[in-house]
Amino acid sequence: MFLNQGLQNGTSHEQGVAAGVYTIVRDATSSKRGYRVELVRDLLGDFVLVRRWYGLFNKRHGGKMQVFLQETEALDAVDKIDRARLRRGYVRKTVLLGGGD
Repeated sequence: MFLNQGLQNGTSHEQGVAAGVYTIVRDATSSKRGYRVELVRDLLGDFVLVRRWYGLFNKRHGGKMQVFLQETEALDAVDKIDRARLRRGYVRKTVLLGGGD
């Protein structure tokens, strides 16, 4: 069973009540590039920040993963990345995550 915690300004946050599933996704694009940030909680309880970047008109892409032990540190990193993308001209995209009832 999933509880949808809301969708606002290109941010989606779903939290699994019983299963312990935790996901935050933020997508942004510029005129030529895209960027995706996902924060997930792994089976050990750590917070894993996954960044992906890609070209909209080419096949260039990359990614990076960071592990955080504290949720507050992970959320601060997501917000810092989001602010940097917006300063560099990226525009947030709406992200919808599917889930059960």
